Amino acid sequence: MNNPGWNAGLKPNDKQKELKNLLLNRLTSAELNHLYDILTGQKQGLDTYYTNTTSGNRDDEFSTQLATQHQKAVKDFLYRESEQFNRNRINHSTLIKELTNQGIPLSFFQEHEPRYKQLLLLTYHALFDQPDFDHEYEKLLAKCRLFKENTGRTYTYEVIRL
Repeated sequence: MNNPGWNAGLKPNDKQKELKNLLLNRLTSAELNHLYDILTGQKQGLDTYYTNTTSGNRDDEFSTQLATQHQKAVKDFLYRESEQFNRNRINHSTLIKELTNQGIPLSFFQEHEPRYKQLLLLTYHALFDQPDFDHEYEKLLAKCRLFKENTGRTYTYEVIRL
């Protein structure tokens, strides 16, 4: 799909260029490819993204398309990556348990030892195609959230829809 006319008509404005540059600076080629496939509905097996190293020759194409066609989803992802998915806010073992319950194999976690950014991508991989992604994401986040208490415990609660 290396078509020189792939971006015909896609001329990002300044905000979209800034978003594109953020993607290129904050994600590796494999992570960018994974996010692109998730947001465009073309998910593949996890090993496709994390076992084989990608050369990055399509990073510009992926980041431009994401910044122009999936702007809100990309902004949400980048916000979640910087503000919600880090070791100070997420209980790592609880998140792995929840993602395993969502179908991500435990062997994947053992083999690849994903960082928090990759854990967010795995969360998107497991939940993004669900009809109410935001609700499911918030529910998973609530189960895995760390509270800054002196006890060092993680508290879980159930989100009730009214």
